Amino acid sequence: MLADSISPDYQELLDLLGSRLDLLGHTGYNGGLDVSAKLATGPSAIFRDLKTEQSPGIMYHVSALIPSRGPADPTRKRHIGNDVVVVVFNESGRPFHPSVVMKSHFTHVYVVIEKVKPKAGDSSAAAPPTKYKVEVVLREGVALVPPYLPVEPVFVKASRFEQWLICKCTCLLRFWFCYFL
Repeated sequence: MLADSISPDYQELLDLLGSRLDLLGHTGYNGGLDVSAKLATGPSAIFRDLKTEQSPGIMYHVSALIPSRGPADPTRKRHIGNDVVVVVFNESGRPFHPSVVMKSHFTHVYVVIEKVKPKAGDSSAAAPPTKYKVEVVLREGVALVPPYLPVEPVFVKASRFEQWLICKCTCLLRFWFCYFL
């Protein structure tokens, strides 16, 4: 199921992934999103400038930022369903399964992120750091590429996690383009 709204926890992750970008009149890389006055894909998106000559950056197709005009509206699926790598923020508390999100012949990798809830009874004076559990779900035939998940795939919200996540997504995408096209 694609999210229709952004919870505070989801927004915290989006802030880690990139910055909100106004799409109207945007002249840089747009990831296929509508930058005309129609703004059919919504007024804003999340963008990560990689600051390299080899990459224009990462434009995230965030389901809650792409308007939906009902279950038959193909706008979200047209963008998210055609992404090779999809980052999923799982707030359901249930195990992730790709068929719950959408059927796609194009998506080959899901990077599933779940915020770790602080343990009950933690009475420390300072708030515990935000932590994320990460799972990488690969379609059959897709090889695991570095950077690999640690044995315990839990990251503290910090620049190390941010760098790992961006590196993982770009490496998966580059691998897919090299071996599947």
